[in-house]
Amino acid sequence: MRRDSSVPHRFALNDTDDGYSGAYRDWASYEKQIDVLALHGVNEVFVQMGADAVYYDTFQEFGYAKKELTSWIPGPAHQPWWLMQNMSGFGGPVSEKMPDLGG
Repeated sequence: MRRDSSVPHRFALNDTDDGYSGAYRDWASYEKQIDVLALHGVNEVFVQMGADAVYYDTFQEFGYAKKELTSWIPGPAHQPWWLMQNMSGFGGPVSEKMPDLGG
């Protein structure tokens, strides 16, 4: 079956998806999600994974200490709210061994 869309952008997911469920997905779950989105004609997906690593590296370039940053950056399940700037602290610190922080 083939269907044409009247809109060029078919967007999926939102800022909080990675916090509610994304933080707990394994690779097989991501593959299934990609397949389902493609099946439904989605051609744009909101992805924020890795933003914490960008903040971590950039703020170090401006002189912030690793300890300050691992205390400020929250764990994966809380990052969407942190990125939307409605979370000012975390009960951390997170480990530098978190995948996105390259530890």
